[in-house]
Amino acid sequence: MYYQPIFKQSIYFVPRSFRVYYIFLKPSNTCGSNKTTRTSALIFLLLSLLSSALSGQGSFQKIIQGTSGIELGRHILETKNGYLIAGYTTSSGAGAKDAYLVKIDKLGNILWQRTYGGASNDAFNIITKGNNGGYLVLGDTESTGNGSTDVLLVKVDDIGSVEWSKTFGGRLADVSPVHGVMVNLADGYLVSGQQLSTPDNGSTTGTYMIRFDNNGNVIWSRNYESASNYLVANYVEGNIIYAGGSNNYDACFAKFDLKNGDLISLKSYGGSGSGSLYSVRPTADGNFILSDGTWSYSRRYMSLWVMKVNKDGDIAWSKVYRKESESIRGAAMPTADGGIFITPYQPNLLGSNDGLFLKTDANGVIKWSAKYGNDNSENFIKGVPTSDGGCIGIGRANDSSGKEHVYVVKTNKLGSVDDYCAKPNTDIITDVFTPYVSRAKLEDATPFTPKNWTIKNTASKLTIKDYCKKEPPPKKVEPEKIKKITQVEPEKVKNITNVDPVKIKKGDVLQIPNLYFDANKSDIKSECESTLIELYNFLSKNPKVVVEVGGHTNSLPSDSYANKLSTNRARSVAEWLIKKGIPDTRVQYKGYGKINPIAPNTTEAGKKKNQRVEMKILNIDD
Repeated sequence: MYYQPIFKQSIYFVPRSFRVYYIFLKPSNTCGSNKTTRTSALIFLLLSLLSSALSGQGSFQKIIQGTSGIELGRHILETKNGYLIAGYTTSSGAGAKDAYLVKIDKLGNILWQRTYGGASNDAFNIITKGNNGGYLVLGDTESTGNGSTDVLLVKVDDIGSVEWSKTFGGRLADVSPVHGVMVNLADGYLVSGQQLSTPDNGSTTGTYMIRFDNNGNVIWSRNYESASNYLVANYVEGNIIYAGGSNNYDACFAKFDLKNGDLISLKSYGGSGSGSLYSVRPTADGNFILSDGTWSYSRRYMSLWVMKVNKDGDIAWSKVYRKESESIRGAAMPTADGGIFITPYQPNLLGSNDGLFLKTDANGVIKWSAKYGNDNSENFIKGVPTSDGGCIGIGRANDSSGKEHVYVVKTNKLGSVDDYCAKPNTDIITDVFTPYVSRAKLEDATPFTPKNWTIKNTASKLTIKDYCKKEPPPKKVEPEKIKKITQVEPEKVKNITNVDPVKIKKGDVLQIPNLYFDANKSDIKSECESTLIELYNFLSKNPKVVVEVGGHTNSLPSDSYANKLSTNRARSVAEWLIKKGIPDTRVQYKGYGKINPIAPNTTEAGKKKNQRVEMKILNIDD
């Protein structure tokens, strides 16, 4: 007698995406080899377990926030039992802005958290595992040091308690690279960043590079000066440091001597506009993937630039990844399966779009592209492949009031998050970009001398919540080119009351003339009432039209303030229309901050034009 398998349906339990298959065996009188049947049952069981493992990669989408203020995540590190996030918060701590570390588990739940800093602004930008346990964190501080901003280096233990800290810098601002790395060496660490001050309190622009031992003692430190020079040391092999960045407004790839920091070679790559390649990552075939952005492909918008080179900087291939009417840049990292993982992000963290991930093959051909987020503005700053074949990104998401909070997304190997949070992205266009190649020199300056500093660290009060909805998010109205009313209407049309619904379509954005705001205010001016009456009359005469009121500012405010101000302006107009009698189901509002100027912000007239409210047609049918 032998047994044949009878397969029952799968049973789901926490975590939701993990499955267990039960196999019940019963006697069978069928003639034949029982070895084949047992083998088939075993194969089925193995395939079932494999499917379970692939679907249960611990994907999540979370937001971290405090009871008040803003938070921003700038770096994330995979650890044995989860992930460690570094950034800053204004919700708690010792000063205006405090650095923080938040440890989360594989499912995104907080394990521990701490804030660090003094009376002024402090932030963490990069974190790496400590060679002798704990973690080493690189950031910026205004609370102490020699200048307006100094570089901050902190060693913490496994639960975030400070073991030692140091600062270094000159009279002016010296910063750590937000999009950079810290290199772990056999006997210490290598850090680098942007230098605006020489140690003798002079002023210049350049790069610092410092080699520390495991206890934070300086082995050597160097400064490298040139016009628009900013290099990031990314990788060490043998006695050679490989760095990337910009030099004299062109992207560059440099090699330095690990023993003393001497420059070995420097190769620049350029075009008609400026460019940079800050990220330098080794590939399995002994070459490098360089990445960041360039203005040379499109002088109006920055394109994300990825290039493969050999150890001498000779180009194997070079590509740009771009979006229509929007600037993006990004960091690319080779993955264990031979592909490339890319994190696109918008310069200066502006924009009202979703966070983006790209996965390409070894030659830069896109395999999948996904976007993440709800109805507000999301943006990744840092993304890294994870040991389970997926990826994790850290950045910021704005809430409905425009306030920034930490945004964390963990995907599976196909970019999916619980099968409903990720959305396919088709906005990225790939093109070949061939730069010219030249060689340049860097000047050497006097090294920095770090200072010891004892910083405060306290328990933080940040909380973490699920960010994705439990159903597919509503479709967004795709942005189209902004049209003035005079472009939508027949000739001689002067105001909103003459708009013919037949000649507009869903997605059109109409500028509202003579509706402006005073700087830093969202109150509706009395002289603008007549314009709002015209808008009210248009909506009353066209009861099928549903609109979004969009608020905008000029370029002067900070990102978070601009988002808040523009939202308040849009809300003022929407509430005026609703109080007047327009149903609230027909009027939505949204703040776009300062990301969509319609005039140069270099003149007062241009700034005034950008302090505006517009109307987007969301629907023109029932």
